[in-house]
Amino acid sequence: MKINILTFQFAKNYGAILQAHALSSYIKNEEKCDCEIIQYYPKGSDASWRLYRRGKNFRVLLRNIYVFFNIKYKKEFKEKNVVMRNAIKKLLPLTIKEYTQDSIRKEPPFADAYICGSDQVWNFVKCFDDSTYFFDFTENMENVRRIGYAPSIADPWPESRWGEFQRYLSNMDFISVREKSDISIVEKLSGKHVTHVVDPVFLKSKEYWSNLAEKPTINEPYIFCYFLGTNDLAVELVKKVKKLTGYQIVHLNLNARDRFNSEYDLRAVSPQQFIGFIKNATYVCTNSFHCSAFSIIFRKNYCVAPKSFANARMESLQEMFGLDQRLFQHDMIEKLDLNKLRVDYSKADELFAPFVKGSKEFLKNALYGEKN
Repeated sequence: MKINILTFQFAKNYGAILQAHALSSYIKNEEKCDCEIIQYYPKGSDASWRLYRRGKNFRVLLRNIYVFFNIKYKKEFKEKNVVMRNAIKKLLPLTIKEYTQDSIRKEPPFADAYICGSDQVWNFVKCFDDSTYFFDFTENMENVRRIGYAPSIADPWPESRWGEFQRYLSNMDFISVREKSDISIVEKLSGKHVTHVVDPVFLKSKEYWSNLAEKPTINEPYIFCYFLGTNDLAVELVKKVKKLTGYQIVHLNLNARDRFNSEYDLRAVSPQQFIGFIKNATYVCTNSFHCSAFSIIFRKNYCVAPKSFANARMESLQEMFGLDQRLFQHDMIEKLDLNKLRVDYSKADELFAPFVKGSKEFLKNALYGEKN
């Protein structure tokens, strides 16, 4: 059986690469299918690879000027591009041919089943407003399966466009979502049963990820910090954790500046090293879904400084594992102590096992069962 996955395979993002690797690896090794990831590039997909950001607002202009004069940052940025492109080639089974929105409609890649997901492939607000992620290019195909596995909406679909999404969803044969909060709207618009499933990284075992991880050369306890945009709340949280523990900060920095004054300020890090830094950390501070996910996989003490948007996925994650509150606002950070830094995983295995089992059953049924 030939399976084609449609996801954000192009992203210079650890979570995007690792979830795509996990799903393709699971389908190939556990379901024994021929699996490829479509090299699809929506408009604007090269944004994270560009040294200078597009836009004319003051913050973008100021950032670009800072980058222009920062030789060290420019060097590390280019090094990371090389590291991440090599990781994509190594970890992802990509189609040989590359596709755009026009070319995939004219000459779509053949498959018995198409799977979109995971990641925020249905986030039409802050990611890509692109109906390709609902397989509109397969509308003239017969006897193919169209499957949504753990796509994330993250930012709610505008009500003014519900009719449009209703048409998109009517094209899908099997639908699941990653966030529990997305079930009601997707069921309402699709008129179909929607299954709550785990992110693909949870389909693979802790031992699998442990073997893939590269151990860091840091031989002392550390706080691993990874933020998709560093706001004041993140700075406050990291400062408090460092004060409570006295540990050094290992910062995987996505920004031009290091607002944490880290002992280790890193940029050119591979996905394998990313996993290794989490696995070997004493504490983790983040606002990233996948950094939180791997923290849970390795049973780490982690804290989240929530962003101003798209936090439903974090809440869904801690609910699935029966964890105490891991999203810390200003008032909680003020009261933070060493005891609150510790994560209670006592309910995790019992609660999460049914989700993993159900997710695997969903995939098997979507690939081999009767269509809805």
